[in-house]
Amino acid sequence: MAGHALFKWAVFELVSWPHVIAIAVLAVLTPLGFVIPTLVLSGVAGSIVVGLAVWETLAHGGHMRSPRRAT
Repeated sequence: MAGHALFKWAVFELVSWPHVIAIAVLAVLTPLGFVIPTLVLSGVAGSIVVGLAVWETLAHGGHMRSPRRAT
């Protein structure tokens, strides 16, 4: 996630705020890893990653889709 955010910044000079926010939330979860069960922690981390993927898909709309070939 951080690598993709740095790539966007280096190539497009664009700060990907959803990536930055997701990384910050994951960093905040790090100390909680010692307190909450591992399964709960992995579920929350997975939900954050899935949420980021959904956010980017909705934000870009059809822009990311490949065009259909005429048949």
